Amino acid sequence: MKTRKFLSLFLALITVISAIPMTEIAVFAETGGDFAYSVISEEKKTCMITDYTGSATELTIPSEFGGYTVTSIGDSAFLRCKSLTSITVPNTVTSINSSAFKSCTSLRSITIPDSVTSIGDDAFLNCTSLEGITIPNSVTSIGTDAFTFCSSLESITIPNSVTSIGSSAFAYCTSLTSVKIPDNAKSIGDFAFAYCSSLTSIKIPDSVTAIGDWAFDKCEKLKICGNSGSYAQTYANENSISFYTLGDVNFDGTVNSNDYAIIRSYIMCRGTLSEEQRIAADYDYDGTVDAFDAISLDIYLN
Repeated sequence: MKTRKFLSLFLALITVISAIPMTEIAVFAETGGDFAYSVISEEKKTCMITDYTGSATELTIPSEFGGYTVTSIGDSAFLRCKSLTSITVPNTVTSINSSAFKSCTSLRSITIPDSVTSIGDDAFLNCTSLEGITIPNSVTSIGTDAFTFCSSLESITIPNSVTSIGSSAFAYCTSLTSVKIPDNAKSIGDFAFAYCSSLTSIKIPDSVTAIGDWAFDKCEKLKICGNSGSYAQTYANENSISFYTLGDVNFDGTVNSNDYAIIRSYIMCRGTLSEEQRIAADYDYDGTVDAFDAISLDIYLN
């Protein structure tokens, strides 16, 4: 009787296992040189990097291992790899997971391809040597604490695909001086830029309708740039933060022909602009001050 019951249970277990699609079964602990990886999908031949044990300073991450395409940098895959100074991520990768490069304290630069759609929580937390980062157009979300304590980070280029900036995403980036929020962003999380003590100006587009608590806490030098009557202006006024209007290049409180003349003079190499003036003069939100800004402002004025 016991033998028959055991046999029934065994057959039932075999039936359940056989019903699981092979694409859902991951193979772990595979290795490729200094890398460890796991298979994400046998059907699609994709894998995730799970660990790195090498000591390279400049590293180009391979795009495949054993016939499997690398599509993800796994949680803590490069955690505390203190030898790394520069990294190139292959254009097969779509996600950089939580803590992927956390505490890579010698990392100065990283190339992120436009295949990446998400940057996870703590992904670059405590990368204290990271000097600049360009977040490609493919990225739609930046996780909580993604760049917290990146104390050498001076500049950030966030492209238009990003719609949300997570809580504390850039907190304690004490060298950061200016930020342009992309014109598709809708929300900025709690403490997102808190304690960015060198941050002097940030441009916030009309698309942003939610800014979390203490998003710019202890940013004592900060001025916010945005359109007159925007949520950004309301937020600045409610939080006693200086505000200046997009297009008001001479900061006289109005957008007029004098501002147009200053922009024209600059693009004809007849004048200079401060960082705050460049932010105000970038009327079309493309990151540069050029003839298109002059044209856009001329259309607005006329």
